[in-house]
Amino acid sequence: MSAADRPRTRLHAVSQLGLRLLPFRKRLLSSVFRHDQGTFSHRITPFPKRSETPVVGVGMRKSERNLTPREEISARLTELRSKAESHRGGREYTWDKLTAAVNDKIREGSDLDAAGRGQLPSKSTEVREPVNKGAVGNWIRRGDPATHFYQLWALVLVLHADAGSKPPLTKYVEWETLWKQARNTPRPSTLQTDMRSGRFGGQARVWMAVAGVVALVGAGLIYWLNTDSASSSPLARTYDPHSPVVVQGIRTTRDSLDFVLADKLTLGTEDLRTLSEEATRGTGANQARFDQQHDTIPLTYNTVIMTVSTNLDQPVTITGLRALKECTDPFGGTFFSEYSQGGSTPNVKLGIDLDSPDPQARYTDEHMAPTGPPFFTKENIQLKPGDSTTLSLEAVTKKYGCSFKLELTVDTPTGQVTQIVDHSGKPFKVTAKAEPKKPSFPLSGYQAAYVQQIGYVWQTVNPSEYRGR
Repeated sequence: MSAADRPRTRLHAVSQLGLRLLPFRKRLLSSVFRHDQGTFSHRITPFPKRSETPVVGVGMRKSERNLTPREEISARLTELRSKAESHRGGREYTWDKLTAAVNDKIREGSDLDAAGRGQLPSKSTEVREPVNKGAVGNWIRRGDPATHFYQLWALVLVLHADAGSKPPLTKYVEWETLWKQARNTPRPSTLQTDMRSGRFGGQARVWMAVAGVVALVGAGLIYWLNTDSASSSPLARTYDPHSPVVVQGIRTTRDSLDFVLADKLTLGTEDLRTLSEEATRGTGANQARFDQQHDTIPLTYNTVIMTVSTNLDQPVTITGLRALKECTDPFGGTFFSEYSQGGSTPNVKLGIDLDSPDPQARYTDEHMAPTGPPFFTKENIQLKPGDSTTLSLEAVTKKYGCSFKLELTVDTPTGQVTQIVDHSGKPFKVTAKAEPKKPSFPLSGYQAAYVQQIGYVWQTVNPSEYRGR
């Protein structure tokens, strides 16, 4: 059988399997229908695993006392939304209209700061931050806490108004307490269901059994149909601003004056003249602009600098740092070599060897190489509310072209979580030097090359004929 015919044959087999499963599916749906006495109206919302410490002091109903703060926020907002839509004659909200109403309340509402408690910034001193529909949706669906309490309170007031009611002053304190508790509870990375807790009824169990069967069959079919495809990327995860550690001020520096582009870049005479003139005026801002425009890749070493602080009202501790990487042959598009008159070498305490099968943060030696013991086996980094720490970490490869993100392991008051650090949603990059195609010509592994001479003048060189400085 040819490779081209294999997917068609597999799809035919899948369709036959689907026909054989039809009676099984009908029996399951029939069972659910009988169990619910003829209605499918019940909605099942899976919640994250319950916290060991229930929410207290917020006036909860008896049926809700086992919910986490995030679950409680989601349950209350969902109930309010249903009442509001019922009062509106059954007209459902759209996220756009609901978000617009919340932002109108944030911008103009005079009742956001209950009892003059000083929770709302003054228009004359601070801009009230609007929200987007994604944030509003996450508050309702998952109970994610708002960045500022007045934003969540604006949503509560809008829903109460549409429901034809007005929350008493005591509700302000309850919601504020609930919001603070949710802020100290990291968002679970996955949705987990505790079937033994009794939270879900018989119908839910049937539906979850159906979902389990579908998931298993679907996963097997996907794997079968994509046997020849690459595995999922370890770089799929991105930085979440609601994580327990806030990461800001991320920047990278090139320790080497040589850098690379993944693809071939052709620069004409006028381009090189402009590049040379900008270099003579000071390379700082011009270099950053060129790096951003062309996605430059540092050679061998890439130093990542970032400032970290806690996103919670309690201390958290960073207990681990490693790289999630995808490495291939060194990038061989375009090579740049800047002219050097000597300079200082950055003092970096942490380093990651991307050539290692265990790329975790290690102590660096006197040559800034990550050859020491793992850093977090001897130290950790505690972040208290209001404090921040700047970390510098050098990623090194002498064999590959690597794209990577950083994974932090963080101990919080409610347990250990991992979170991702990336460069504005993109991975960091670093590359080893491309292997020369001609041993006597060190740049012959590249498609194009540019060298900066004395006086910061850039010129084109032929990679297949250039022997070096």
